[in-house]
Amino acid sequence: MKHTDLMKEYICTTPFTYLEVHKNGVYSCCPSWLPKKVGSLENINEVWKSKELLEIQESIINGTYKFCSNKHCPYLAQLITEGIAPSVFIEKNKFNLNKFKDGPSHINFGFDRSCNLSCPSCRNFAIMANGEEIEFIDETIEKITESFGSSIKRIYLSGTSDPFASKSFRKFLTTFDKTKFPNVNHIHLHTNGLLLNKKMWNELSNIHDIIKTIEISIDAATEETYEIVRRGGDWHTLMENLDFISTLKLNEKNISFVVQDTNYKEMEDFYLMITKKFKNRINVFFNKITNWGTYTNGEFLIKQIWNESHPEFNLFLKELNKINKVPNCTHNMHDIIEQYLPKKINGLI
Repeated sequence: MKHTDLMKEYICTTPFTYLEVHKNGVYSCCPSWLPKKVGSLENINEVWKSKELLEIQESIINGTYKFCSNKHCPYLAQLITEGIAPSVFIEKNKFNLNKFKDGPSHINFGFDRSCNLSCPSCRNFAIMANGEEIEFIDETIEKITESFGSSIKRIYLSGTSDPFASKSFRKFLTTFDKTKFPNVNHIHLHTNGLLLNKKMWNELSNIHDIIKTIEISIDAATEETYEIVRRGGDWHTLMENLDFISTLKLNEKNISFVVQDTNYKEMEDFYLMITKKFKNRINVFFNKITNWGTYTNGEFLIKQIWNESHPEFNLFLKELNKINKVPNCTHNMHDIIEQYLPKKINGLI
């Protein structure tokens, strides 16, 4: 049963609170969930009042959500398919637009792609900024600080790089100046986990009180698969670091898994491994692979294991059924479950 009527009853607050800053433009949500740009780095101080952002916000208010993808956004998909409003949604009659006028409260630094891995789902080769690129990244941090430092409450580092592999982001964290961000009370770290050990954590002692959440991208339950999907990684180092990270006192810990043809059979094993290691004090997120330009159209069709035309589609549904509705687990495959899972599981596969 569809619950599209709820789109007119609930407001997703993300485009009213959030900016995601990339080298190629600025967005008001994850670009794969809401691909419309709201500005560029050149005019970043103007994006909060841009025509593009106002158009997106209006589409949320009028309930069309016409710029959003309910196939990729797990929150909108959950609202529509399950009738459940995730925490980023607020009832329309309780929404006060005036509260969101002063500037973004959340910002995601996505303008550096430096990483110690070269995962095929993300890039075709290793990327590490140096020289002029580092100057550009540092200048962008300054622009953000000048434009939005007083309004920002939450900083996300980073969906495009590893914050500890990036020279600029690592420096930003280890020398974080709280006077320039007087209202920041929440830093979210998104990392592959390979560099976040006890030594690195100690270097962040100045901001331990505001590092509230973390996401670790892994994508595999075995060393063999990890070496394929997380090119350049070290499984044993990761396992040791996860043991350490499990001891950190944070508000929330998340582990993510990009679902594709090479790893979908490990979804349940991954869930069991992670929840055991973190003693169920963890959230596991399964996310469909996105083509960030690293695959040809033909190659990406092979990666899209959730496509009905894929030769292993029925096998994928069996695996998806194993992690659907288990505790401490979310995913963005609600559309697949609604369309295919009941009839397939009931005797057709």
